Amino acid sequence: MGTSSLVSDPVLASFSPDGGLIALMDSSGDTVAWPEWLGASPRQALCEQVGPPPSYEWSKYASGEPEPDMCP
Repeated sequence: MGTSSLVSDPVLASFSPDGGLIALMDSSGDTVAWPEWLGASPRQALCEQVGPPPSYEWSKYASGEPEPDMCP
């Protein structure tokens, strides 16, 4: 079974037995799993878990773009 960061046209979705992960699978068998907390409000969940991206990373990956207030 393959894995990717995204699946196209999911045909199956399931929670892990402990309810901590949401898994999706597409018709080709590609799967991806995310923590359950990420599904409700991704930005809020990521801010709570890891905080905003550091300025040096923003400069590296979004050079020239204004740095938003990601985690108010």
